[in-house]
Amino acid sequence: MEDQEQLDLMIKKVFVAPHFRVNKQILNYYGLDTAIWIADIFSRWMYFLNKNKLDKQGFFFISQKEIRESTGLNFNKQTNIIKILKADKIIEVKRKSLPSKNWYKINAVKTNKLFGIENISLQKLKTMPYKEYLQTNHWKKVRKLVFKKTKYKCELCREKGELHPHHKTYKHRGEEHLYLDDIIVLCKKDHEKFHDIKGD
Repeated sequence: MEDQEQLDLMIKKVFVAPHFRVNKQILNYYGLDTAIWIADIFSRWMYFLNKNKLDKQGFFFISQKEIRESTGLNFNKQTNIIKILKADKIIEVKRKSLPSKNWYKINAVKTNKLFGIENISLQKLKTMPYKEYLQTNHWKKVRKLVFKKTKYKCELCREKGELHPHHKTYKHRGEEHLYLDDIIVLCKKDHEKFHDIKGD
């Protein structure tokens, strides 16, 4: 009985209490700190959007102090994250007001493009001819994610050079960004060996 009470308390206080929804694809691409920062900014942007409190260009204000209080990310980490996300055009930042403050805008078009989110349905990604599928922005982004995950090395021999992503299964085709372990990164030589062994 006491164990059940502890379990209920844990669920209520740890997993139902305020939390961040961290996107796995963003986590894999940028790392934990940036994924948490984006989750915090996105939740705040959604709040301002739903309250119709974005400015005319779609910007909203939040201080780095407030972000630090909710995420634990210090000023220097936040500054580096902002630089990276501005360079990738995921966010726009402008300074305005007196005293000068950061105002943020999330760029949905650039975010979708960066993560290979196209106006192609999942069903179409799953059923289109494989050679056509390999030309989609979605697949190109998945390739970058798996290469980054393996530090641009073959997972068998650890060599760098010409690398090939190889599906271990096609079960999650079109959703590989959520199932990166479905893909193994191989050098050209090991990829050729792998196909000779598999006979495909």
